Amino acid sequence: MTRRLSAFALSCACSFAVLAGCSQQQQGMNNMDPSAMQPPPRPAELDQLNPWVGKWETTAEMTMPDGKKMTGTGSSESSWDLDKRVVIERSTFSMGEMGTMQGMGIFTYCPVTKKFKTAWFSSMGEASMGTMWWDEAKKCWCMKANYISPMTGEPTEFCGTITMPDNNTMNWEMTESTVGFLGMKTKCWEGKGVSKRKA
Repeated sequence: MTRRLSAFALSCACSFAVLAGCSQQQQGMNNMDPSAMQPPPRPAELDQLNPWVGKWETTAEMTMPDGKKMTGTGSSESSWDLDKRVVIERSTFSMGEMGTMQGMGIFTYCPVTKKFKTAWFSSMGEASMGTMWWDEAKKCWCMKANYISPMTGEPTEFCGTITMPDNNTMNWEMTESTVGFLGMKTKCWEGKGVSKRKA
């Protein structure tokens, strides 16, 4: 009984501490100057995504580990949203035997990590989060994302690069691999393609 009472007392003390903390936090918010709740300045780094905005047509080729190749075509449109803090891309791709796939990409910038944040969702059940950064030496965008493959149920890593020889052309290369024991990677496919801005 003594142990039960001690446990009950400890539980009550923890609850009161949490409530007191919440109360103090609420009081702090009530006393906060409304001007302090304004959004922070828009990161200037976001302007690096300006060349991505627009309508694009893509031709692509995927190569499987056994050497089999598949070609595909697609179209996409990227636009600014949320007070020009996020670029949202909506795309449709036809990949031969794989059929047609719809996808949505989200790109923004984190001033804390100094990297771009990415997210990708598709009608095939993909949902990945990743990072993107500009490699000045290679003059290209580099991407890396991880997710659980909806088709295999295995941890999967996605890596890619994008170069823009001009404002109307994107050349990209991508590789997807499963990540196994001790980080051992097995390539699922690799792809490359060209996106051209629509007039």
